[in-house]
Amino acid sequence: MTWHRWRTAAEWPRDAGGQARLLYVLSGVLVLATEWLLPSDSERFVIAAFGVAAIVVGLLVPLVPWDRWSPRTLLVVPLVGQTMIGLCGVVAPGATQRYLALYALTYLFVGLTQPRGTSFLLVPYTIFSYALGTWNGPAGWFDLVVVLAVAVVIAETLAGTLGRRRRAEATVRRLLDTARLLSRADDLEGATAVVVDAMTDTLGTDLVAVLLEDPDAPERYREVSRNDSVAGYGPMVVDASVEHSGVAVAVQRRQVVFVPDAASSAIPSRRLVETTGLVSCLFIPLIGHNRCLGAVVAGWRHPVARLDELDRHAVEVLSTEAGLVVERLAEQARLAEEAEQDPLTGLANRRTLTRALANAGPGDPLVMVDLDGFKAVNDRYGHRIGDEVLLAMADCLRRSCRERDCVSRYGGDEFAVVLDGGGEAAARALLERLATAWRETDPLVAYSAGIATCRPDEVASAALDRADQALYQAKRSPEPVLVVE
Repeated sequence: MTWHRWRTAAEWPRDAGGQARLLYVLSGVLVLATEWLLPSDSERFVIAAFGVAAIVVGLLVPLVPWDRWSPRTLLVVPLVGQTMIGLCGVVAPGATQRYLALYALTYLFVGLTQPRGTSFLLVPYTIFSYALGTWNGPAGWFDLVVVLAVAVVIAETLAGTLGRRRRAEATVRRLLDTARLLSRADDLEGATAVVVDAMTDTLGTDLVAVLLEDPDAPERYREVSRNDSVAGYGPMVVDASVEHSGVAVAVQRRQVVFVPDAASSAIPSRRLVETTGLVSCLFIPLIGHNRCLGAVVAGWRHPVARLDELDRHAVEVLSTEAGLVVERLAEQARLAEEAEQDPLTGLANRRTLTRALANAGPGDPLVMVDLDGFKAVNDRYGHRIGDEVLLAMADCLRRSCRERDCVSRYGGDEFAVVLDGGGEAAARALLERLATAWRETDPLVAYSAGIATCRPDEVASAALDRADQALYQAKRSPEPVLVVE
């Protein structure tokens, strides 16, 4: 585990100041007790002074705001402690050898507060401190080696155990926070943003994208997340019918698929690896109640040899939780879309038209279009052919209008369009494009149209009534095509 990973995983040790206090006070009490029990010598009171100093330092250490700085600053605690041991040996030759076990306490503190590997960095200074206090006395290097070996083993064991526990706790907290945020998400964009953030924080990935199955093409998956991690690639679209993909593999297996070496594996698509530069990949299925909705694609641009059990369990829990939320939001979005769409043509319905009219401003044009003799088509060819005519007109209108215009089926064989600005000229340009598109369909019927422009002194629905009147005036003319009211 890298230092950055340890720090960002919220693995800051609990009550580091309290642990430092315990280290110094315990050392000071041990020194005072030892000097009290041993026969008196000339340096007894000097060594006792170091013991008192250690207790005082221990009482003051918790007052330092350690949480404002990097966890590495806590190394000051064992370094100062070892310096005091060395200086004690300088003023009282032989004292360092007597209190050799105090070095082990400093390593115990390192094990409680630092990530694995830190204790090895402290060994050179320990040797220096020991040598500082024994230059005029017996070395006792063998004893130091034994104490250091035991101390390092204890420190590394503690650091590993506590690091795993802290990381597990941080992961659980992150999963709980993610579940809470997902439960509060009210749209797909918000939910996928939570998933992207959670995956990035949990795994430290360089790329995260959420892909869902395209309702119109079961083997096609489209990215619904919005993030910058897929720069140069996104938005992702994976068509499993024409290319091999880890997304399809994860969906089919309904389990997490980890690829440590993406370049040599056949699971991820070559396009994904070459475009994004991913070295290791992870494909996580999004599992709903009854089916797999899609997958999360995550990856690293540096090699990741293995996905440990904690990370695997975390992403499995997240995939299930996210899948259920995404399924719910997708269903809500589908129902909301159906509530605003005409079921036959897919155009906006009267409800959506009413909202567009409410937002229309002065000068915005409205167009009404009606198929001429449509009843005769139904009577002669049947309703299936009649529906095809309606679908053809809907498609022509959709292609002739701008994306920001509201195209709706007003009722029966009548259509209404609310244009976003442009005045009468925009309406006429629309009808010219519509005429061209309609002729290309080899139509069974003609159509009539009416135009009206919203006035400053009236509600938009009044303009729609005027466009409707213009339409019927056009239908009554000898060659009905267009009337502008």
